[in-house]
Amino acid sequence: MQYFYDFIAYKGSHIVMSQPINRDDRIQIIYFHFAVTSVEFLKKQKTAMDRTWINEIRDSEVLLIFDDSDDFYIKKWIIPELKAKNLKYVLPEIHIPPGRQKLSLMPEAIENSKKVLIILSEHTKKRFKCTFEIFLALEKSLSTNKMCVTIALLGSLDRRDVPKIPMLEHSMIAKVTENDQPYTIQKVIENIKDDSVSLSEKMPAGNLATGLAWSHFLGYLSIILPELSSNIIECEWFQRFQGKMSTRFFMLLPKSGTCRPLQDQDSRISHVGNLKIEVHIAGTKRVYTPNVYRIQDEERQERYYCCAEVPNAFGCIGKIFHEKLGMLNSQQRNLEVERFLPCIGPDTEP
Repeated sequence: MQYFYDFIAYKGSHIVMSQPINRDDRIQIIYFHFAVTSVEFLKKQKTAMDRTWINEIRDSEVLLIFDDSDDFYIKKWIIPELKAKNLKYVLPEIHIPPGRQKLSLMPEAIENSKKVLIILSEHTKKRFKCTFEIFLALEKSLSTNKMCVTIALLGSLDRRDVPKIPMLEHSMIAKVTENDQPYTIQKVIENIKDDSVSLSEKMPAGNLATGLAWSHFLGYLSIILPELSSNIIECEWFQRFQGKMSTRFFMLLPKSGTCRPLQDQDSRISHVGNLKIEVHIAGTKRVYTPNVYRIQDEERQERYYCCAEVPNAFGCIGKIFHEKLGMLNSQQRNLEVERFLPCIGPDTEP
């Protein structure tokens, strides 16, 4: 019996027994202790395997995604080329821990990868595979401002078979055939290793924010800004409340991309009127009416005035997102919002 007590104490148990226990109770305690120890061991082993798997992906240069039916072709023709060029790659079927579902771990795998090579074939076309992975890779591209996805087409597939997803046309799409296979794969490898070009450089005038910003600048800001400062100084609020009104024009860009009246978003803001700027363009008189707002400083019990607006053109980003037209997801919307102001530039201040 003393041996049993020593065994329990050695294993770290905190069980205190004042009376000797019978054989059945002893077996149950030993079984319980063994079960708890086994669970703890498996948890530690699973954590270590997950850490190793993630580290392998982070240390590699590219994550390969393809249909299992193309395994023979890829391992015979593509993998040897990657090895010959010393391109460190990861295959989900090998590196993902056993017993874990590949699809459920794919978001984490793509998130931790540097580049993603998605190989499309007749098998992926028939089974509608890899579209989920393409979306995840594009989402990563948006968050990092680097195009991290490369598409390789096998067999009879061509560009018309690539899913019609916004932004995907800016990625490299290479058709791999038996005749020019080494040359094509070489170009794919060069594209994967090239990390010098940002996503915004790939489509400098092809994104939504660029068009909207230039439209707002040419059609509005470039017209009113030369006249704005003098109009503010001459307006009634500037004259009546000396030192309480700024001569600057405040352009507000909400993260939501929406264009809503400022007074509806904060009770301390009130719309008090409009400036009136008259200009002649191509012999035609045009009138522009920038908004004037009063801001209540509750701590100092002071009122301040300014000329401010959320650009109507900017509000198109939020409209496209909220109308659910399938053109923008939340990360794409955030990217367009962030692009809008740099497109206009700092020289727009009066």
